[in-house]
Parts: sequence; structure tokens; C-alpha cells
Amino acid sequence: MRIKDIEFMPKYIPEELKYVPEKISKVWENEIMESFENVGLNKDRLIKIYERMLIARYADMKGYEMFFKGEIPGYFHSSVGQEAVAFGVIEALEPEDYITTTYRGHAHYIARGGSVEKMFAEILGKATGCCKGKGGSMYIIDFSKNILYSSGIVSAPIPVATGIGLGIKIKKEKKVVAAFFGDGATNEGEFHECLNLAYIWKLPVIFIIENNRWAITSHVDRMMSSYNPSLRAIGHNIPVYVVNGMDFFEVYKVSKKVIKMVREKQEPSIIEALTHRYHGHTRIDPAYGIYRTMDVTEWYKMDDPLLKIRFFLIHIGWLEEKEIEKIEKKAKEEVEKAVESAKNAPYPELSEAYTDVYLDYPVEK
Repeated sequence: MRIKDIEFMPKYIPEELKYVPEKISKVWENEIMESFENVGLNKDRLIKIYERMLIARYADMKGYEMFFKGEIPGYFHSSVGQEAVAFGVIEALEPEDYITTTYRGHAHYIARGGSVEKMFAEILGKATGCCKGKGGSMYIIDFSKNILYSSGIVSAPIPVATGIGLGIKIKKEKKVVAAFFGDGATNEGEFHECLNLAYIWKLPVIFIIENNRWAITSHVDRMMSSYNPSLRAIGHNIPVYVVNGMDFFEVYKVSKKVIKMVREKQEPSIIEALTHRYHGHTRIDPAYGIYRTMDVTEWYKMDDPLLKIRFFLIHIGWLEEKEIEKIEKKAKEEVEKAVESAKNAPYPELSEAYTDVYLDYPVEK
């Protein structure tokens, strides 16, 4: 199917459905080796990360396209442009560590090694989905990957992660929990309540602010007293680290350091990743033209996280252009195959509506 074949779409959609930008910032190109320095990832690992990031990008774009065609029930929130945050942090975590995320959590799931087929099955409400088709796009949860929570409620991942952190402390485990949420969530009262508790109780929580600056449709300048919402954590005596959320290498390096510190000290920290989502909040608002200008979004696209890794792999001589193209083709094919399989999967039986509702706790006598 070609983009021009998609009927009833707003005029701005064909432009938004471009999967990967075509040019990279010269500023970043000149600093590429410095950014990669001391990352500690070998060739095979970085190529694998690039493959998964491509899958995350293509899957998100495919879901975005399906959403506009009316094929997805409910909502679909794109995180295209923000992949470096998900992959940078999650690559630095250990498999036994926990994650809570948001309704914009597809990249987190794929970065954690989640099945693309199960993700699309869940998005389409199919029985083979990671939550048996009961959650949809906003609730991509997988206990087998230690992704314990996702929600359509703004800021909800914060108190859940704080509770998980308390559980880790009670069990005296050497684990951490990473809570992903957006800049808008920091305006909620529970953000401050949980930071306060996390510090007082010394909980191993890493609060990850994905600051794309737009909190649905309102810029941080109009909503906050500070351009960096993480600075609010200083009042709670919690360490703050601000990173370039468009640069996987920088996010990974800082996350590795912070996670190690939180694990050893069993105390909370905050990472604020300055990033940019290329699309609107959902399909009701375009990427630009209403509250954002095209030149700003296109400027951010020159700092695209996928382009950076692609450029680096070629620049350092680890891959040639033809090899990159094969990887990109393979990633697209995997997504298309996953979507087709999900479409053909069965819907849950009606009786499933009554399961997974309550949990029977053991009663001590």
C-alpha cells in the first residue's frame, strides 16, 4: 500500500509518514567520535541495538499509519524521535530490573526484547497479545520482560514504580526500577509525593523524564516555572542528570553510571532526557501547523537518533552502506510480518472478559 492510496487522511499525514529523515546535522557529524567515546559497546552489540531501534521506528510508524486508516481500536500514541531514551536507558539496565512506562511505550517494550507480533496483537485487541488483547496500545505490559506497568493515566507510572522500589527494599534485593514518563507528568502532585517518599525511604528508583517539551499541545514555557522539570527534584535532595535524549550514546553512558549508583546506594535519582516527538500527541493534532512550526521539528530531525548510529557504523567502518540497507529491509519485513500475523490472530473469547479481574491473595491463618 502506498501513502497516496490512503484516503480520508488529513493533508499533513503523507509528510509525517516518512520513516527516517534523510540528512544529519553537521554539528553532530563533527562530534560523533566524542559522543561514542567510552560507551563500552562492541560492534555486534551496537548493530543489534540499531536493528531493534529500526524495528521500534518502523513498528511505531506502521501503527501510526494503521491508526489513521481506522484499523486500530482506541488510541495510538507515537514516540517516533524518542527512541534513544528508551534504548539508552534499557540497554543499561539488567534483565532482572523493573520498568514502568506510559501510553507512549512501544519503543520501551521493543527495547526490552518484546515480541513485535505480540505487541501488534495487543494493539489490535487479539487473544495472542501480550495482555491477551485486553489492554490495547496504551497498556503494553509483559511480566516476562519485567515491564510491570503501563497506563493511559498521566504520571501513573511514578507511584507504581515507587511502590516497586519499596518492594525491592523490603526484599533486600539488588535491583532497580526505571519509571518512564513525560514532562507533563511532573506537573502532577504525585510526582512530588513520590520523590519525597523515594528519598526519605531510600528507594532504588530511577525517574526518567522524557522531556519532549510539549505535554500534549502546550510548551513547557507556558506550563512550568522551569524549562527543565527535573530541577524540581533538587528540592527533594535527589541527584539530577540532564542528557541529550536524541543521542543514544549519551543516554546510555549516563544511564549506566546512574543505574550503578542507584543499585549500590539504594537511593533514587532522576534522568531528564531532552528529546522531541516528531508527530502530534495523537491523530487529532498534526506534527506542525497548529502549535509547532515545521522548521523546529525538521531541525530536530537532523539530530535523529537512528541517523546517528547509522552514520557512526559506516564512519567507523563496522558496516557498509549495502549492509545497512539489508538490515533496514529486514527490520521492515519483520514489522510487516508481525502486523499480518496479528491481523489474522483470533479475538479473545467473551468469557475472557471475566478473567484477570481479581487476584486471590493467600490468607495466613
